[in-house]
Formats: sequence, C-alpha cells, structure tokens
Amino acid sequence: MKKSWILVLLVFLVACSSSTGKEAEGTPKPNDGAAQGAQTNDKEGNSEGSKDEGKDEGKEESKDAEKDKAEQEFAVGDTFNLKDWEVVVESFEFNQSVTGGMLSSSADEGSKFLVLNLAVTNNASEAQQFIEMIGGTKIKAIYNDKYEYKISITLIDGDLANERVQPLSTAKGFTVIEMPDKVVEATEGIHVLFDIDGEKAKVKIR
Repeated sequence: MKKSWILVLLVFLVACSSSTGKEAEGTPKPNDGAAQGAQTNDKEGNSEGSKDEGKDEGKEESKDAEKDKAEQEFAVGDTFNLKDWEVVVESFEFNQSVTGGMLSSSADEGSKFLVLNLAVTNNASEAQQFIEMIGGTKIKAIYNDKYEYKISITLIDGDLANERVQPLSTAKGFTVIEMPDKVVEATEGIHVLFDIDGEKAKVKIR
C-alpha cells in the first residue's frame, strides 16, 4: 500500500515538473520586445533625420544660388540686363557740379557728385523711364560694403530721370550720387547697386 502511494506521488511530481518547464520555455522575455522596439525606433529616427538633413541641404544650396545671382558683379563698360532693360555704365567721374544747357546743380560743401554715365536700351513693347521720381530703377552707391548713398535727381538735360525711352531705343545720359569728400578721397571700394523689383546687378566703381 505504501509503495502504491509513493509511486503515485512520484508520477505527480514528474508531471508538475514537466508542466513548469514548458511554461518557462513559452514565456517571452520582456527585454526582447523592448530591444526590438528600440532598434525599430532607432532605424525610423535615423531615416527621418537623413530626410531632414537632405531638405536642409537643399534649402541652403537654393539660398546660395539666389545669393550668387543677386550679387553678380560687373565692371564699368560691361553690359547687363535688368527686366526689360539692357544697361551699360560707360564711365564715371567725381565732380563738384553737373551742368546742362543753362542749368547746373552743385553738391553740398564737403561733398561731391559721383556722376554715372549710362547707356540704357528699352526692350519692352512700350515707352518707359529707366529712372523715375517714384518707382523705376533703384540705384545706390555702397562704400566699404556698409555705407549707402542714394541718387539725386536733377532737372538738367541729360539726367536720365527726365528721359522717356521708346521701345527698342537706346538713351544715353547720367545720374548723380552725392558722397562726402572723405569717401571720394578714400581707397576702400565703391560699388553701385541697380535694383528693379528685386532683380539686381552690382557694378564695381573702385
């Protein structure tokens, strides 16, 4: 009788041990899922990061291209185009005054005019002015890359502000920019910037 009970007890223990082993094998390790999730997130994060970097690089290249175009520099005598106009700065000079016919205009004491002699061709289908009192071409001189001086409009014959140019015609005239003697006598660079509705050209004067 005792042997029978001992035999039953042994069978029960073996069965319990076998069931516990199967459960242990079938139970997933919590860290395995977390590790897989972390690896997936890392891959997705790296992929998104690469896309963002590509977009940023594209934007920077586009900005650099626009900047290069905007800062294209010409020399005196070069021909350049702005909208409907073909423009040449034929020559320049510094003078205390400009004269045309019976009229003359003088710079203030301690200043001189930078006189720009221009040839402009109107390639539009209608007559228009290259320089106007309101609107038209914006022109300014930049000294030492930071000091700016705008044009002065005179009533003298030959001032392009008084000239209306017919289609496919060329007009020659001048415009003046008043600058201090200190700037005129200095050695640092002077550039003249032409701007029509954001389209720009820069001419090196000195």
